[in-house]
Amino acid sequence: MDKKKYKQEYVLLLKRLTKILAKHDLLGLVSGGSPRNEYSQESTLIVAKLQYCTSISDVDNLVADVYKKIFGEEYALKNQYTYAQAKDIFSAYKDYLDQAKNSRQ
Repeated sequence: MDKKKYKQEYVLLLKRLTKILAKHDLLGLVSGGSPRNEYSQESTLIVAKLQYCTSISDVDNLVADVYKKIFGEEYALKNQYTYAQAKDIFSAYKDYLDQAKNSRQ
């Protein structure tokens, strides 16, 4: 994939993750009135380390670490709701990787 296309796909992945975090809204920020892009900082930190995740559980741990870093220890949650969010994130990342692989062919 050429550099320009890679950058475009990366930006789309960031937007998709921001939407996923807002959809799940585990901290209630969006439902409390924050803008739908409230989780963009978290998305950026998550995307930067997704390459090291090989499972949904890895993504769940990563998101917990990011939330802990930004919001504090009490927000480093892991439960059935965070797992569902991690599943969506992992799926989005796999789609991104498939897209990158297909565009190389």
